[in-house]
Amino acid sequence: MNNIDPRGIKNVNFSLGDETDKREPEWKAQRLTRGFDDTELWSLDCTIAKFIAPRLKAFKEQAEQIEDHPGNITFQEWKGILEQMIEGFEIYPDHFHWSAEDSDANWRKVDKAFSLFHKWFFNLWN
Repeated sequence: MNNIDPRGIKNVNFSLGDETDKREPEWKAQRLTRGFDDTELWSLDCTIAKFIAPRLKAFKEQAEQIEDHPGNITFQEWKGILEQMIEGFEIYPDHFHWSAEDSDANWRKVDKAFSLFHKWFFNLWN
């Protein structure tokens, strides 16, 4: 799928469908009525990671502009936490393709990212 929604907007569609699939009209209708289609549920974990990563990136950029951070840590620490979260959420969707040699390192990054996301979730506001 080309990550363009039925209205032509880029980067809002995480559909795994193929435009040639006979179910595409149904999926298109689902995207128009509820904002996502059933194909996003095939690997919901990956869909969620793909949704979160670019938003964390934009959040970090915005935080850098105003040097916003939780009061109990420094801005540099906050920036590092956000970078670790971003890295983990970006690499997670490719976990089916990790080679044996990078699997352990990637899982550690993903595990750290998810732990940090859980710990700092209520601080994700600017």
